[in-house]
This record gives sequence, C-alpha cells and structure tokens, in this order.
Amino acid sequence: MEKEKFLSSNGRLRRKDLIIRTLILVISAFALQALAIALNSVVFLVITSLLYFVACIATIIQCVKRFHDLGKSGWYYLFMCIPFVNLYWFFNLVFVEGTKGPNEYGEDPKAVEANC
Repeated sequence: MEKEKFLSSNGRLRRKDLIIRTLILVISAFALQALAIALNSVVFLVITSLLYFVACIATIIQCVKRFHDLGKSGWYYLFMCIPFVNLYWFFNLVFVEGTKGPNEYGEDPKAVEANC
C-alpha cells in the first residue's frame, strides 16, 4: 500500500486523524510565530509567516479529506466560511462517523487500518 500524501486532497481521513493532525499543525504554527515575535527578527517572522500559511493550507486539505470520509465533496469546506453554518459542519467533521465501506473518494480508512 502506498504511503498517504499529507498535502494531497485525495482519499479519506478518520475523525481521530483529523483532530491529531490539526492540533499538530496549529500548535506548531503558533509556536513558530511566538518564537519569531520573541526573537524580534523580521526575517524569521517572514519565514514563519510562510510556514504558518502552509500549515493553514494543510489544515484545509485535512478537512477536505474528512469531508470525503463523510461522502461529501471537498467543496463543502466553503461552508466553513459562513458564520453559524460553520458550527454545524465543524461538529459533523469532529463527531459524525464516516461512511462505512468504500465510497467514491476511496476505501474506508478504518477497514484499511484493520487490514494492515
């Protein structure tokens, strides 16, 4: 089996993996920003801002994979930009179990993990 590509929106992602990956990305991005501010270095601040941008894009990609696990298009992520509607979709991403078995976006991540 091919190793999953972190920055690819293809495939599906379990709830647990979404939460873990998002926490790692957000915490590391905030830590880098805090370090840049503490060092008071413009160059380091620019570099960490670029890394922060990459972390944001990676988080969006992880959410798209999670929407795929729910059997929804990745375009559903745009609902996350609408106040109050985003709360509904956030709770879906975090609490609703994904589609059992394969769907149009790939194999069930639970089934693939169980076969390994």
